[in-house]
This record gives sequence, C-alpha cells and structure tokens, in this order.
Amino acid sequence: MPGETRDAVAGSRRQRVLLQALFDEVYEVHFRDSGMPETARQAAAAILEGVWRSSEALKTEPGSAFAEAARRSIRDVVEPRSQ
Repeated sequence: MPGETRDAVAGSRRQRVLLQALFDEVYEVHFRDSGMPETARQAAAAILEGVWRSSEALKTEPGSAFAEAARRSIRDVVEPRSQ
C-alpha cells in the first residue's frame, strides 16, 4: 500500500533524526568533559552501539526490515562525518 511505504520512509527518517540527536547529545557531553573531538566521537559511537546491542526489539527479529533500517541509521550516525 502506498500509505505503508510513506509511513516506512517517514519512520526511517524519524529514526535517523532521533539517533543523530542521541549521538550529538552524548558527543557534546564527552566533548565538554575531554575537549577532544575524536575522543568524544568514539565515546558517543560506543554508547550508540551499546544501545543497539541491548535493544530487545532488534534482538527479537535481527533480520527484519526495522533492524536493517536501524543498522543503516546507526552506521550513518557513528561514522565520522566528511569534512
């Protein structure tokens, strides 16, 4: 159904925005503490990856479309941004 596709796309966008917001928040906390951008990025990435590993929804159906979209979003968020 067209509505489902739109909702899935919108859901993926929201997921990406929320993951980015979480990453940015954790990054800022670590950056204020350490003053080192790469150290802060690594800490934020580790926390986001920990959230991924502990997610019951993702453990239940690791091969689902949701899990794949979450993996893609997390990968996009934790990889260093190009300059």
